[in-house]
Amino acid sequence: GTKSASIQFNDDAPNSPQTIPLSGKGAVQWVTNGGFNRYPTTTARIPSYWLASGFAAGDGKNTAYKQEGTASVRIGNKSAVTKTLKQTRTVASGAAGNTLQLTVWVKGQNIPTTPGLARVLVQLYNGNTLVQSKAIAFTGGTYDFTRRSITFTASRAYNQVVVTVTYSKRSGAVWVDGLSLLRAP
Repeated sequence: GTKSASIQFNDDAPNSPQTIPLSGKGAVQWVTNGGFNRYPTTTARIPSYWLASGFAAGDGKNTAYKQEGTASVRIGNKSAVTKTLKQTRTVASGAAGNTLQLTVWVKGQNIPTTPGLARVLVQLYNGNTLVQSKAIAFTGGTYDFTRRSITFTASRAYNQVVVTVTYSKRSGAVWVDGLSLLRAP
């Protein structure tokens, strides 16, 4: 919920002590290990709590390029193979009207503008029924880590959240880090 506090400190200014008011609202994180810092073994390429499909030897854990923590996840292609990194979470309190914020850091290398997907997708389900989908598309080209974010409101009640990173471009690569899905209480 909403919390308030203040920081007070002394200095040599005439109106000392100084007071800085603080306030904020807590949120629930629905992506586990979205910083891609935990792996089941030291040699594993797929982060804990995530399932990968279509990954090749050069995909997965990458410690050379990262925005936060110890690693990012690299997904690249030399042909139009669909590669996904997916996490499914059951939630007990997904209600219509919830405000959600999907955030991801992405780095691109020679991502073509030709057909294919380069995105992170969040899907809300109620049982087996898809309630809502929202995506952040990764732009084409070459660029350093950029923070992308969308905020949306759940249209109906939901009890399952699926987050999927997909790369099916014919060439190029993306590095993904700091993937987060927050629900404001």
